[in-house]
Amino acid sequence: MIEKIDDLDNRAKDEILQAARECYPNEMCGFVVQLAVSHKFVLCNNVADNPQQTFDISADDFIRANAMGEIFAVVHSHPNGEPFLSGADRQCQMGVCLPWVLAVSGSLKVFRPVPHLRGREFVYDEADCCRLIQDAYHLCGLDLPDCPRLDIDADVKQQTLLRYFEQSDVFERAHDLQAGDVILTQSGSNTPEHAMLYLGDGEMLHHANGHLSRREPYHSYWQKCTHSVWRNKKWQPEMMAAIFNDLLHSN
Repeated sequence: MIEKIDDLDNRAKDEILQAARECYPNEMCGFVVQLAVSHKFVLCNNVADNPQQTFDISADDFIRANAMGEIFAVVHSHPNGEPFLSGADRQCQMGVCLPWVLAVSGSLKVFRPVPHLRGREFVYDEADCCRLIQDAYHLCGLDLPDCPRLDIDADVKQQTLLRYFEQSDVFERAHDLQAGDVILTQSGSNTPEHAMLYLGDGEMLHHANGHLSRREPYHSYWQKCTHSVWRNKKWQPEMMAAIFNDLLHSN
């Protein structure tokens, strides 16, 4: 699977960027196909009714690309410069479960097919509060390092969650609360045991043990449990659009 842009051959990267320039002001679209020893970019016709705002690939182009080798990624461009996937992009991505390569403003971004942020079943270290925040930031174009964990009880005892943020090079402690911030909470102990993503306007996104990941108000209970607030140093307010694009189409 293509997980980062360095996983692509340089030739394929150059061809994708060239195709995006030539298709402007329309959205360019295509596939990355795995050949025997390299990747191949397959340019397709954008058959959407409004190609300047969206893209659609015909069944014939899909069959043609699939005959060349295994399809590794869907490729398209955003000529208007949006550096993240739209709600329609995310919906389609989850339908095909493939990485998407986005050409935007002369550069390339890779988005893994992470599950929708809302409605996930809880599995510690696979689908939990840390993974939810990591995936949300990925959709915004920010890749966070993993938070190494053992099990719930051991990690609470060893203050794993707090140490991750305290020792991070990409987060700093905040003294106010803004959309995109991470809220650490504590309930039955003096150690933070849960992380939530603040969405703004008094709402948050989180994944608690035994529950589906969900969006809910940052009400008085959670406010009383709040231990600290952490802000990503590269965060930009416009990145929230990527998260809301996903929430629009999740369960």
